[in-house]
Amino acid sequence: MTQVLSVSATTAGYVTDTLRPVQKGTRSPYVEQINQQIEAKKELNKAEGITRTAIATLKDSTAIGLHFMKAGEHRHPRASLEETRQAYRDAEDLADEQAE
Repeated sequence: MTQVLSVSATTAGYVTDTLRPVQKGTRSPYVEQINQQIEAKKELNKAEGITRTAIATLKDSTAIGLHFMKAGEHRHPRASLEETRQAYRDAEDLADEQAE
């Protein structure tokens, strides 16, 4: 069983117009300029974010490296238990004198 349909040229034109992709209208030069500025700012912010992250990472890794390189240079002298107690007594006496 076969069915044959007849369609006028005008109707066929209407159908093909709806199947075509919609073309954007031209923008005004002002809108184009604003759009380009927005895109440029987005790219700049993206690049600055990467740069800031890279600098922070580099700074942190450099500081850690220097800390470990100089770890043996700064030996803190240790006080004995009696010297520590005496230092606390002196600090308490000084605080009492200042309070009076």
